[in-house]
Amino acid sequence: MKKKWLDKTKENGSISIEFLGILPIFLLFVALFWQFLVTGFALMTVQSAVNEAAMVYSARQVVSNKREMRLWLFLRRLAIISNSMKKRALFP
Repeated sequence: MKKKWLDKTKENGSISIEFLGILPIFLLFVALFWQFLVTGFALMTVQSAVNEAAMVYSARQVVSNKREMRLWLFLRRLAIISNSMKKRALFP
């Protein structure tokens, strides 16, 4: 007598098992896509903010104390870094 679970002719529920096997892989790809999307948006937002702040400080042309000078130099370095990142960006 053959056992039911050894019977190869019945494939009831095989689609459900295949779906449960593929589901984690699909969710992983969705999560990775979401992370790339959020990272690209964050890079664009930071680059825009840095460029705008650099324009404001460069328009002033007057640095009154050391703290403003450090901030201006920091913003300038960020603008240089963001421009170099733009050349190598995933989302040009």
